[in-house]
Amino acid sequence: MDKETYEKQKAFAGEKVPSMHRRMVGHDYQERQMYMITMVTEDRRPLLGRVVGKSEAHPDTPDAPRTEPTELGRRVELCWHEIALRYPQIDVLAFQLMPDHSHGILFVKERIEKPLGKVLLGFKQGCNKAFRELVPSVPSVAVSQQQTEQKKEDRKHGLLFEPSYNDKLLLQKGQLKRWNNYLRDNPRRLLMKREHPDLFRVQGA
Repeated sequence: MDKETYEKQKAFAGEKVPSMHRRMVGHDYQERQMYMITMVTEDRRPLLGRVVGKSEAHPDTPDAPRTEPTELGRRVELCWHEIALRYPQIDVLAFQLMPDHSHGILFVKERIEKPLGKVLLGFKQGCNKAFRELVPSVPSVAVSQQQTEQKKEDRKHGLLFEPSYNDKLLLQKGQLKRWNNYLRDNPRRLLMKREHPDLFRVQGA
């Protein structure tokens, strides 16, 4: 098989691009499907909350790993759950907030009028509104020509998340359970990295 044929046939075709911009080739993003969606804040700013607790603590104890959301984080979570109110064809199955990113699981139960990307754009717009209200130090969109040129390099102008998002499609038996476990375990994994940084350090050859 030549390279051109391979690139066209693989699930995520084309040149290698960041995960936030990859989409399943040939997939209809309006049809019935389950997705795990990940979005990260611009520059990985920890605006959404802080992870507290101890990595070894039992889930039912006061020291259990968890994210304590900021007011902005609470608004982001509210916007996520409002997806189901705006689109009755979609169920919100899970959500996990982290300091600089979020994970969520959506179930498109029946065909939607807009592609999923448009639905998520609406979610981001709601988050941006909350961001501008709660983080007043962010410059207004109405800026000078010089600042407009700088936007190409510096996107801190009222947008909370980086462009686009990462999606994973549910394609295998047991995948939903693994997703839910992954979301719940996110705070614990972050605490483990903080408490035992040597365990996660890349070793040289």
